[in-house]
Amino acid sequence: MRMASIPIDERNFYLTLSILEGQKLAHSAGFSVPSPDVQEHEIIDTMQKWFALSSTGVLYHLKECASWMLTILKENNDFDETTLKAIENIITSFGVATIAHLIDQDIITIDETAHNGSSIEKSMGSLVGFMLAAAALNEVDYDDYEEEDEEDE
Repeated sequence: MRMASIPIDERNFYLTLSILEGQKLAHSAGFSVPSPDVQEHEIIDTMQKWFALSSTGVLYHLKECASWMLTILKENNDFDETTLKAIENIITSFGVATIAHLIDQDIITIDETAHNGSSIEKSMGSLVGFMLAAAALNEVDYDDYEEEDEEDE
């Protein structure tokens, strides 16, 4: 039987939702903002998780499944293309964070030899493209984020 997750597991999940916005997401969920050194370490850790899932082909398959989900959403809703792209990014990010959580909990493992058709350049291109698309849709105002942190202190 598995014990309940601890708060750091939840925080790591929020961080893994987005390389660029993970810190803000964790903060908005009630977690305090760590020191710049800790933030840097967490961002690097998140990047490594995303890269591992990208280089093994998992990110590709998550994006493919998200697009299948959009097929259903398009049929039953009147979403515009911008909204559909945002939903696709949300579904993909949720998938990455969930799989990363399951890996961190030693519930699943990734066979890094299973996907040999992906080069580092291709993986990085896919990963960077996804990050930029997700960031463009969210247009985060980091000045407001910093002001909120100063108010919290």
